[in-house]
Amino acid sequence: MAEVVGILGLIGSIVNILEGVDKSKTIIKKYVHSSSSLRKELVPILGKLMAFAGILRGLQLECELDESDNGRLQTFEHIRSPLQASEKAAKTIVARLNQVASVGGVSLSLGKVLNNETAAALHVLDQSKTVLDLALTADQRTLLKAIESYVRVVAGDLHDMREESKIQYKDLKQDLNSIRSAEVEATRTKKKADILSWISQVNYSSNYDAASLRTTQNDQTGDWFLKSRDFQDWAHNPGRSGLLLTGISGSGMVTRSGSQQMPRKAHVRREITKFEFLEPMIPKE
Repeated sequence: MAEVVGILGLIGSIVNILEGVDKSKTIIKKYVHSSSSLRKELVPILGKLMAFAGILRGLQLECELDESDNGRLQTFEHIRSPLQASEKAAKTIVARLNQVASVGGVSLSLGKVLNNETAAALHVLDQSKTVLDLALTADQRTLLKAIESYVRVVAGDLHDMREESKIQYKDLKQDLNSIRSAEVEATRTKKKADILSWISQVNYSSNYDAASLRTTQNDQTGDWFLKSRDFQDWAHNPGRSGLLLTGISGSGMVTRSGSQQMPRKAHVRREITKFEFLEPMIPKE
């Protein structure tokens, strides 16, 4: 809180000095062309005041920007005394100019404005200007360092964010792949369960519709296959594809492979889906 009060005091001093400088500039501009002698005397004063005002406005802006930055406020600690001296000098100059103007500055001779007191006040402004200019330059360097540091921090944060995004993307991709794999496995498991359920309910008696169910066994190898058009749960074109199961008699396995076959027609793509089953068959009595 003390730092904020201090910076507000600096800003207040700068504003007061600028008010005095602006008043002096107004008076000088009014009389600077009244005579060659006054012009010769007032133009240098006007130049000094304008240069000093530029430094002050730069400091005012920096102080306002630094109000919440205690580190940068330390840069301005040594300008309090020069500001106080400048404020007093500015009042002296504007008072002298007002005095000259009030008695008819046009008729006054050279040296009436720039007396010893005014010259001393201008000298104070010159000295203060050097100190204030150094303070402004130092603060700008401090600000530049702060900006560079901030940029480095931001760059580091952006790099960390990019790396974190890569990790999150990789994790998300793995999660999606796991979900897809789980979905594929669930579909495959359901198909196997459906086939096993259907086989367990098939009537193998001689009364079974031979057109719907045909079995053939090779006596030499023990291989067999079963084909039926009844089981079409996965068929893309119901009625046009069927189930083909193959296995080895007496193996205790339902089947080692299965395929979905579609008719060989020019306008229909032939698709084959293979399954691997190892579940033991429990034939229905």
